[in-house]
Amino acid sequence: MPDPEIYMARDTYMDYPAGPNAPTPVYARQTARAGHPIIKRSPTMWVPIIVDYDVEPEQPKAETPKQTSRRGASA
Repeated sequence: MPDPEIYMARDTYMDYPAGPNAPTPVYARQTARAGHPIIKRSPTMWVPIIVDYDVEPEQPKAETPKQTSRRGASA
């Protein structure tokens, strides 16, 4: 399974990205991409999103033989 790319906040909490005098609320179920500073500051407050219904990767299609048109040819 590949590393999760998107995380979701477990609960509502206050983060302080710009310092102690600038609180920023993070609400439960908000999302952030892996590697974002908000996840690095509070990793226990985030969980990876697990997909319940995924799409199967597309398989390469076999090449179909090209039909040549033969105008005026009798059958």
